[in-house]
Amino acid sequence: MIQLTGKSKPTIWRMYAKRNEFPRPERTKGGTFLGWPEHVYEEWVRSEKW
Repeated sequence: MIQLTGKSKPTIWRMYAKRNEFPRPERTKGGTFLGWPEHVYEEWVRSEKW
């Protein structure tokens, strides 16, 4: 994710958790964080206005 977006871990987390600018990560039914499927962040990168 960091390599694809060029953004740091804290920045990506802020974009998701605080600013709602990043897709919601997938989690297991128990709530364990899994991350983002590749197609989700590739789509986000394509649509992002740099």
